[in-house]
Amino acid sequence: MKYRIYGVKNATFRKEMRNALQYFEQQLCLFDFEQVIVKVIVTNKIDVYGYCSIESYDDQDNVCELVMEVQTGQSNDEIIHTLAHEMVHIRQYVRGHLNEDMTRWKGKEIDSESIDYDDHPWEIEAEKLGDVLYELWDKL
Repeated sequence: MKYRIYGVKNATFRKEMRNALQYFEQQLCLFDFEQVIVKVIVTNKIDVYGYCSIESYDDQDNVCELVMEVQTGQSNDEIIHTLAHEMVHIRQYVRGHLNEDMTRWKGKEIDSESIDYDDHPWEIEAEKLGDVLYELWDKL
């Protein structure tokens, strides 16, 4: 994957973010997606810790560009933890486990409107696996 990071003026922390993203990519076995572009935007324009969405598809309907937004105001460690969580969502999207509308999860139709946010299966996975990824990163 290729990462473009916006909204981070501190070059040292921007480098740490890139290293963390690459580490999470490796841990999530995303080797087959080297052409995918992930735009990471650190912004005060969202009211959640992080958010990930598909920006575009290639001619074969494969995800080729995503946007990950991360809320400012978090500590550096919290931002890295948020990156870990959102990288799980990126894996879900590029592997086709979750569709863009969040109505299909691993081949099954899901009425996400009728399920509490924290009970969405993709959020449960991202919470658990994101925590594991962050703990592994933190021990390096």
